[in-house]
Amino acid sequence: RLLDLGVEILTRHCVAGLGVDHVQLVNTMTGGTLSRAGALVPVTMRLPNEKLYNDIKKMESEIKVSGIESVHRIGDCFCPATIASAVYDVHRYALEFYTQVDPDGVPF
Repeated sequence: RLLDLGVEILTRHCVAGLGVDHVQLVNTMTGGTLSRAGALVPVTMRLPNEKLYNDIKKMESEIKVSGIESVHRIGDCFCPATIASAVYDVHRYALEFYTQVDPDGVPF
């Protein structure tokens, strides 16, 4: 649909420079450069949303009284990524729930 709307899709390019009204790109395969007029809207690093986790951690005494042994961050709270990555985080957490986990190993 984007192509039908006239959107140019460039793969394997990195930003090499920015001007007032253009973006300079370099092809990561060939090293060739090109320039495109317009603005740059970067879709880059996203920050974790830790608000709920931090709020819960502030309630440490209430948590212990309720019998909750630990609180862990997973998914976007720990590190924003793809949906597939979030599903994998939950899956891995469930598999490792009652095990001693070697942080450098894969126990399952």
